[in-house]
Amino acid sequence: MELISSDTDRVRAHTSDEVLRAIDAETKKHVEACAKAPEQIDRRLRELEREWDVERWLEANASTQAPIRLPREPTSATTA
Repeated sequence: MELISSDTDRVRAHTSDEVLRAIDAETKKHVEACAKAPEQIDRRLRELEREWDVERWLEANASTQAPIRLPREPTSATTA
C-alpha cells in the first residue's frame, strides 16, 4: 500500500524502496492504532498545543531580550 505517490514527493523519489516500505509500514501501524483509540489523538493534540504554547512564549521572550545595537555618535577621535 503506497501512502504517498512517489512522483509528487521529492524526498520519496530520492529514498530507497526498502526505507520507504519501512516508513509506510510504520505509518500504517500508527494510523490503525489511532483508529482504534481516537481519544489518543485528542490527548496528543493537547500535548502538542501545550508544547507549541511554550515554544511561542520562549521565542517571543527571546526576541525581547535580544540586545539592540544603536549607531554611535561620531566622536572627534573617530572622525579624524
